[in-house]
Amino acid sequence: MTKDFDTGKGYNSKLSYKRLNYRSNLDFYLTRSTRFSVNLSGSYSKRTGSPADDIRLYLSLYNIAPDLYYPRYSDGSYGFAPVTDQGLSNSLYYYTSAGMNTVHGFRLNTDFALEQKLDFITKGLVFNGRFTMDNNMTGTQNIKDDNNIVQKRYTLDGVEEFRYPDNTYHYVIEPWILGNFDVGGNKNRRLEYQMTLNYNRTFASNHNVSGLLLFKRQKYTAGSNF
Repeated sequence: MTKDFDTGKGYNSKLSYKRLNYRSNLDFYLTRSTRFSVNLSGSYSKRTGSPADDIRLYLSLYNIAPDLYYPRYSDGSYGFAPVTDQGLSNSLYYYTSAGMNTVHGFRLNTDFALEQKLDFITKGLVFNGRFTMDNNMTGTQNIKDDNNIVQKRYTLDGVEEFRYPDNTYHYVIEPWILGNFDVGGNKNRRLEYQMTLNYNRTFASNHNVSGLLLFKRQKYTAGSNF
């Protein structure tokens, strides 16, 4: 969604969304009167982006004058405004070097169905059974790397002014921190099963007789009850 920009930090926090979908439908004829169906589908998605808020990412693109500061110098330092204002933030820094949020999405849908014709009992009688289980989960993993850059600007007199990382060892860019993969309560499961006994038969070409017996149950679990 945005252009790649190599900062040399080893991660790419550009806005990105990728998704892989899959589906498989299989029918097995166990006998002439018995059919077993397996339907599998789901997806995996990955969304990445900067942890910065929208004001720092977008507002400065409209507020900053072209000659206020240079976004990134050849020595790797980032430009900054002489006054503290979110609307004058360096968007390039927040897009590329302020850490990264990654959201993984998992979805798996399973469906098993059994159809059994019961013509040996009476013609037109069919039993159907279905078992369905849907799983959804979202997990996050973040890179913490805020305020870990060298900033530079030139005063009106052409003098260089620097700002250094806020850590114990000034002038030193510390390694970024990779957080744990966290699922938390972002997961749910839906379980459903049903059984039907269906009768449908035509007598004397003009008389239709039909009937249905249905049993169905559903269970939904989410969060810490998963």
